[in-house]
Amino acid sequence: MKTILLLVSLVILSGCSSVPSKVEVQKVQVMIPVPCSTPIPPEPVFNVDSLKSSDDIFIKVKSLLADNELHKGYELRLNAALLSCVK
Repeated sequence: MKTILLLVSLVILSGCSSVPSKVEVQKVQVMIPVPCSTPIPPEPVFNVDSLKSSDDIFIKVKSLLADNELHKGYELRLNAALLSCVK
């Protein structure tokens, strides 16, 4: 029994006397969440809101086409703001 105890203690103590392995520094990249500071572009004033019901159909269509272009530009600015926050 004493020999087994002696052998076990020698095995345990031999682990303490071994040469430590070489320390290697590793660079770990961790993503850190950062709040987005990109301002939201202001919503454009659409021409359709100022139309009267008595206006000619051609004027209404013309203002709708112009508003379509305004809306496309507004969407592009919103997407640019969103992409700057995501990346």
